[in-house]
Amino acid sequence: MNTLFNLTQFAEQPIATGSQPGMQVLYLVLGALVTLMIFFVIITWFGFIPIRRMVQTRTELVQKEIDDAFASNEIAEKNKNKSADKLGKAVIEYERTISSAKVEATSSKKEIITKAKDEAKSILVKAKKLGTEVQAEMKQQAMEDISDIAILAASKIIEKQIDEKTNKKLIDDLLRKIK
Repeated sequence: MNTLFNLTQFAEQPIATGSQPGMQVLYLVLGALVTLMIFFVIITWFGFIPIRRMVQTRTELVQKEIDDAFASNEIAEKNKNKSADKLGKAVIEYERTISSAKVEATSSKKEIITKAKDEAKSILVKAKKLGTEVQAEMKQQAMEDISDIAILAASKIIEKQIDEKTNKKLIDDLLRKIK
């Protein structure tokens, strides 16, 4: 056993001359305690403290992430509520717009139908008036044509003192022209 601290060798050697064997044990125990304390300080300083710092850092990081997650959840919940409110308002506005559009469409439809009826009546009145005017013009033209033909026939009769047969033929010709 070749170790740095060989306690058995240390225990067998007297600490000081003239000392008692019980004192040697006491020194040995005290030495072991001092060594143990030094070892404990070294282990604490190089092992426990860095590990504790690392655990503390990790705990803080995890706690920060948990806090961030809760904050994100709260923000998401607020945004969800805002979105739901906006969606509700949008649906109400959509329904209001559709209702308004339907009312306007119905009103416009009625106006268009009324205007079309009025225009049709106006066109019908104009057509009747135009028909009456055309009919009057045609009557006037027919009268003028008849009078022209009658004058022509009378002038031919006067030119020729014709007999009854020729007179009948002229009248028949006149009636054919009138038809």
